[in-house]
Amino acid sequence: MSTLPPALTDINIPPHVRVETTPTSESLMSEIGRRSMMGYVGEVFFGTAFVQGSRLQFTTAMPIQKMLNVSQIDRSKKKDTVLDVIEHSNRPQE
Repeated sequence: MSTLPPALTDINIPPHVRVETTPTSESLMSEIGRRSMMGYVGEVFFGTAFVQGSRLQFTTAMPIQKMLNVSQIDRSKKKDTVLDVIEHSNRPQE
């Protein structure tokens, strides 16, 4: 993995975002494979990073069923117990 390319040095990158680069697409695929074998249980979605107004943006796509699952509203009811509230969330994944 290398440092940031010169094109990103003056871009506002949020502190919770870590940008990593690879020299080739082959090394990118190798890195993805290596990380997927390290016990990662999440889902992988490829996307495109781009700069808009000196801010780093990222766009991706996912299957419609996954989008529906992620955006499903699951709120607790008014006057629920703490345990009930813990078991519900507005968006289970972000």
